[in-house]
Amino acid sequence: VVLTGLLLSRLSWLAWPDLIVDYGREVYVPWQLSGSSVLYRDIAYFYGPLSVYWNSILFSVFGVSIFVMEMFNLVVVAALTFMIYRLFDREGDNLSSVVVSAAFLILFAFAKYFPMGSYNYVAPYSHELVHGTFLSFVAIYMLRLHLKGDRLVWVFASGFCAGLVALTKLEVTLAVVAALVSGLVLVVLVKRAPAKRAMKMAGLFAVGLVLPVVAFIAYLSFYMDAGQAAAGVFSSWIIVATTDISTISFYKSMMGSDNLAVNIRVILTSAAWYLFLLLPLAANRLLRAHRLRKYGALASFIVTAGLLAYFFNSIPWPLLFRPLPFFAVAGIALFAIRSLRRGAGAPRNVPLFALSVFALFMLLKIILTSRIDGYGFVLGMPATLLAIYMLLTVAPAALAKRWGYSSVLRFSVLAGVVVLTAWHLKHTVSYYSPMTYAVASGGDKIMTYENTGAGKGVNILVEQIGKMTGQDDGLVVLPEGALINYLARRRNPTGFVTFLPTDPLIFGEGAMVAKLESSSPAYVIFISRDTSEYGYHYLGQDYGFDIFNFVMERYEPVLKIGSSAFMEKSVSMGQPLGMLVYRRIGKGQ
Repeated sequence: VVLTGLLLSRLSWLAWPDLIVDYGREVYVPWQLSGSSVLYRDIAYFYGPLSVYWNSILFSVFGVSIFVMEMFNLVVVAALTFMIYRLFDREGDNLSSVVVSAAFLILFAFAKYFPMGSYNYVAPYSHELVHGTFLSFVAIYMLRLHLKGDRLVWVFASGFCAGLVALTKLEVTLAVVAALVSGLVLVVLVKRAPAKRAMKMAGLFAVGLVLPVVAFIAYLSFYMDAGQAAAGVFSSWIIVATTDISTISFYKSMMGSDNLAVNIRVILTSAAWYLFLLLPLAANRLLRAHRLRKYGALASFIVTAGLLAYFFNSIPWPLLFRPLPFFAVAGIALFAIRSLRRGAGAPRNVPLFALSVFALFMLLKIILTSRIDGYGFVLGMPATLLAIYMLLTVAPAALAKRWGYSSVLRFSVLAGVVVLTAWHLKHTVSYYSPMTYAVASGGDKIMTYENTGAGKGVNILVEQIGKMTGQDDGLVVLPEGALINYLARRRNPTGFVTFLPTDPLIFGEGAMVAKLESSSPAYVIFISRDTSEYGYHYLGQDYGFDIFNFVMERYEPVLKIGSSAFMEKSVSMGQPLGMLVYRRIGKGQ
């Protein structure tokens, strides 16, 4: 497992961030907070405050650089891998924990399935999502420690971790609270705890859950009204409750509710592929009286791996993750029953039950399109690891009770996991290998593609900004590109880090225009960031007309890098094909 992590770190070294999409926010906001800015007061933000403030502390202690954040996140990956190993470990049999841990590293932590986007755990598009998931695993692991030692301090600690998760992202908070509450209920049932002890456990968990949230609101209240502080901490909850953001095509497509019948059919047909793993088992059953049966496990692995390798490029590998909700539901039922039937097995089965609940709730956002790429790099991770464990360990053990043999199915599944991870690793290698061009230098160095021109464009733009602007000149990048602000060390005075289609819906386009006018940034830069995943293409073409018109009326073009065709028509999504620098009229040279 360690060797796998080291090799993947080397393969992907410094190529984790995306130049334009999302990641700029992840470094720009902590950089501002490490100075004099305050979240929610000076910077419009709709995630929890924990991750950005933690990253700002890293900047304050170790210096402002992307490398500092990346190194800390490598530690997070290592710690998360350790907890995954321990949660899936079985006494006297560590094959499942080794395979599951290695699969986490290959399929999720360092994976790259698109040329764009920061869907990895080292430079994620959202630190809140990764940090929240990490803390959720810590909380579930503490539930295991409570079961082993029967110490209530671990119940409080588990609740405290859940409270920290509440300061990250909404979907992770709902998932971990559901997992821990149901897990604690199961603990009470398994241990037949008296009502007084059960109430004490509930109280300690509740105090731990509330404490981090109250503490952060109290801290922010030194800089703003307490109501504003509370509204900031719970901003994502308020947005979901008071806006129509969940109804836009982007989120419907993510969940799969935009094409319900088709997605349900795909889930069912994808589930049928798992029957392939039973073929060696059937053959072994037919040969039950033959002397070759003792070689069944080895033959199963060789035949299954050989067939899957032969059809390597024909199998719809990404669709095999569509049935993940079935595995999560099966895990909830199975581990609950096991915990109640065998009290001695509770230290292992109750945490796996809680993890199954967590996995199911994490899938809710992509429930009909379950996957491991894109947003599935975190949302689909717990259910995927659970599925591998159940197929590799639980299912063979259940069959062994009936037929006396479990190794045939186990090694058939092992062959399937090996070939599946090989297919995904092939794509990861193919995307990382060409990333040989360096953007910026030192601790901010990012490796990217040379042939797209994006990296060269960013380097030229940052250099020109250094020549054209002063340290106090405000700079806004539209619709997205806070990494430019960060690399150039130029502040965005509006407080709005992005101007994507969701931002006017959340903050109000009028308020954004008013802030542009009152803050009067010296320069505005347009980057060809196609936002068609939201159902709109370009700012000023399909949305944000008032913002676009404001800039056109008050600013004049002074520099063009690349093509300016994106101002008139849509081009390909993701990479900056063109950049236009506008200077406020009257600013002068």
